Amino acid sequence: MIKAGKGGFEGFSKNARTHLTTGLGEWLTGASGGISFPRRLDDAMALLPTALGIMGFSYRNVRAKLVKRIGPQGEHLVSRAETATGGSLSAFQALKNSGLHKAKDMGEAASLIKTEAIGGIKNYVIAEVIKKAVIKVASLLIPGGGFVQAILSVFDTAMFFVERAKQIASLGSSILDSVSAIAAGNLTAATQRVELSLAKAIPVTLGFLSRFLGLGKIGNKLREIVNKVKGRVENVLDKIVARFTPVIKKWAQEPGIGKHDNPKAAQGGDHRTRAQKEADVGKAVADADKLLLADEATEQGIRSGLPAIKQRYKLSSISLVKEPDGAYHVTAVINPTARTPSRKLHTDFYPVSMDAEPNDKGILVKYTTRAGKSFQVQVGRSGHVTQAQGFSLDLTSLGRGVTQDPANKQKNAGQNSAHIIANWFGGSGYRTSLNLVATSDYFNKQVMGAKEREIAGWVRDNDIITFNLCVTVDWGQVAEEAVVAGMVDQLKSLAGSGLPDHKQEKIKQKILRDLVKFTPLLKAVEDVEYSGNGKSANGKTKIFGPVNTGPDRWLKLK
Repeated sequence: MIKAGKGGFEGFSKNARTHLTTGLGEWLTGASGGISFPRRLDDAMALLPTALGIMGFSYRNVRAKLVKRIGPQGEHLVSRAETATGGSLSAFQALKNSGLHKAKDMGEAASLIKTEAIGGIKNYVIAEVIKKAVIKVASLLIPGGGFVQAILSVFDTAMFFVERAKQIASLGSSILDSVSAIAAGNLTAATQRVELSLAKAIPVTLGFLSRFLGLGKIGNKLREIVNKVKGRVENVLDKIVARFTPVIKKWAQEPGIGKHDNPKAAQGGDHRTRAQKEADVGKAVADADKLLLADEATEQGIRSGLPAIKQRYKLSSISLVKEPDGAYHVTAVINPTARTPSRKLHTDFYPVSMDAEPNDKGILVKYTTRAGKSFQVQVGRSGHVTQAQGFSLDLTSLGRGVTQDPANKQKNAGQNSAHIIANWFGGSGYRTSLNLVATSDYFNKQVMGAKEREIAGWVRDNDIITFNLCVTVDWGQVAEEAVVAGMVDQLKSLAGSGLPDHKQEKIKQKILRDLVKFTPLLKAVEDVEYSGNGKSANGKTKIFGPVNTGPDRWLKLK
């Protein structure tokens, strides 16, 4: 055991820089309240997207600067360049499609962030966490002087152990694994486990000290440190703009590029006043925005709707632009120019291939979303959703998605439309999905949100590739609704009806539409239970839960 311990400490010492930067990054993510740091804090390029997000920089900032620098035709030319094809704009297209952090000029920004921002964060951790912890411990030893402070510290320390139970359990597991390896005579494995235990202790220790000091969430301080280099990073953006401005201007000189593609406008045949043009371009943008906001909007569908808008308002050009973060906007040009707000289409969450079958609990609804995720939802005979299951899920990058209201949600009552399976696991926010319930704001964001964050942590901590999730909603005592019972009977009668398949399908889809429109009794959720299982990268099966929320005590009814 002594040899294993010595070897583990030597290994930790040898790899101390790696372990410390990894542990610091893990602790910062948990302590910052919403800022996601990379595992390796010394990886400048991995850190760059996080830092740019804190500063509020993206391709949109570069685009705005380009439009301004090019001049009166800036919006028109940049919009055309964003959708153009051809070799002369390949670097600009890469900037638009891959994101600002991938631009070759951003190496300078990454270096600034690594040396100054991360240096500042490390100094903050040393000064505010480690050194102050030593001073506070000393103050508690003064007779009488630290009694109240000690009581408060004990409470906060207890809360630390509650909140970090999983990390502490992981640390304990590593230590026990090392003891098991020693018992089995595997000295190499034991040495590695000792080193791993020491590494896992870093974020736990930092978390303990920050709770002990009462620092709470440190996100604002981290933002302040990172933003100290914001001005110099913006200078890098200006260099990118200076590089692409002549490229776009030169491209605009090619035949037919810089000109409007409305021949009447080019020949002076458009006799509208400036005010009339402004009104028409505004109407065009409003119509285009309706296409973006449609529940079933797709890129292809939006593009097919633009020519009619162009003709209706006699536009010089109209184009759909996809932004690096997946959002879209439409730019309409007459001279003046206008554009829609940036919109995420989110139709990847839209339910398709919906099916329904009766069972002893009510109606089981099955569907996939456009993203290819499979779900099934159990609707009870009262009309309430009692369970939702998702299969082969992951931590989605699809964005927040559309969130509509469940049928029984009351307006202006402080209620939330809560996802049963969270959108960041791929759960749909369309009413058609039957994945929504009306809850209080606190229950949705704080109580259910805490369990969802716990699931996300389980996925990350266990390196899970895909997972299955089951969420059961307990409504307590609810009465059967005759309307829903009638739907169940209709579905049962279809099986032996002898009707052709297409007629059965038509009836089934009508029942599904009626089920989605049905308004069950509005009442507070009594409990929500989460459980799941998944496969880790090494092929091992991992189990989550069950964990429970308890009742929604905050729901107010009109």
